[in-house]
Amino acid sequence: LALITGKSAASLAMDLAVFGLEDRFRIIKTGRPEGADKPADMRAVLEELGLSPEEAVYVGDAPTDVTSARAAGLPVLAAAWAPGAERERLRSLNPDRLCLTVADLAVFLEETFRRPRPQALDKSGPGRLIYSKPERRDA
Repeated sequence: LALITGKSAASLAMDLAVFGLEDRFRIIKTGRPEGADKPADMRAVLEELGLSPEEAVYVGDAPTDVTSARAAGLPVLAAAWAPGAERERLRSLNPDRLCLTVADLAVFLEETFRRPRPQALDKSGPGRLIYSKPERRDA
């Protein structure tokens, strides 16, 4: 699990401490004074984890998160549950899934990562994933 944010390291550390999430992320990329390059950070995280874009998903709450994930070749989930979320703008960017509640995200994660991993993203429409079938192992 990785986290990419435009926040400074100090600001993020405070937020993670408030929610007890200090040790939850294997890799963290924070904002820089010269400005963020989220697509480059996303590609760097994938490389560090040894993953292809098809083996990962980015969850973001801003329109720039959707466009950055697309630029990095990643499937993207738009987290649109915050009161100030730009739901219609996020929807217009065609994320792979628009999550209107935390429960929507939880359902997606449960369906995706507790079952066979997604093999590829079906480009015929948002939110359509193709799953590989697990090999049958008879005892």
